[in-house]
Amino acid sequence: MRQGVRKIALVYKLIFAFLLAISLLILTGCNGEAASAEMDTLTVGASSAPHARILDFLTYEMYASGVNLVVVEFTDFVQPNTALAAGDIDANFFQHTPFMEDFNEENNANLVPVVGVIFQPMGLYPGQLNTLDDISYGTRIAIPSDPSNGGRALTLLCREGLIVLPEEVCLDASLCDIIENYYNLEFVEVGVSQMPNVLGEVDFAVINGSVALQAGLDFSTTLVAESEDCPAAEMFTNYLIVYSGSENDAAIQRLAELLHSDGVRTFIEGRYDGRVIPMF
Repeated sequence: MRQGVRKIALVYKLIFAFLLAISLLILTGCNGEAASAEMDTLTVGASSAPHARILDFLTYEMYASGVNLVVVEFTDFVQPNTALAAGDIDANFFQHTPFMEDFNEENNANLVPVVGVIFQPMGLYPGQLNTLDDISYGTRIAIPSDPSNGGRALTLLCREGLIVLPEEVCLDASLCDIIENYYNLEFVEVGVSQMPNVLGEVDFAVINGSVALQAGLDFSTTLVAESEDCPAAEMFTNYLIVYSGSENDAAIQRLAELLHSDGVRTFIEGRYDGRVIPMF
């Protein structure tokens, strides 16, 4: 009787060992397949708001497409291009093409646009003065120091009749192009990312939409602002940017496709209430 029990127990042990061996082989095969199907990683630099938040919204869909989207947030407007040119990131999303072209020229780089996504209206924010009626002789207005955003700021002020620029200059204006300065306005040139920090030191400041958003400024307080159909909207659309040669990579093209999706449009319009405008 005991011998029969021992034989049955031995059979069960052999069966268990066989099944365990089969399971291990299956798991090994699955792990091999997983290793062979390792996901691509796409690293994209962005300013925190709204660009990084839009990319965050697409993380799941990119993952479902086989791409691990890694969003790296930058607090200035120099490092995202420097990192892209150095190959530390695969793309960035924070700038318009005139800003990109200035960087290319100054750094002998070859960044290229992939797809335009959003426009963020630039606005004139109150500083030490509260309304346009407060403007008087010698009023101090801060404008961005880089050529592309500086010209855009001057064009906005020209539209409001505070200065006069030659018609042929338009968005490429610089301070030396001003032909009429009725109030002898004093212009203070400041780095674009530092504009909110000087509001307490100047009478007004012309601030980019993304910078104002990151600083938590209330867009409704702008005294004048660019509109969706203004000449600046198309020129200053923010693009997904890559280094030349990678614009047709599958992961980049998938991200570009998703950035133009209905889901992204709904996300932008629902979250940013006119401060960020989809341009697709």
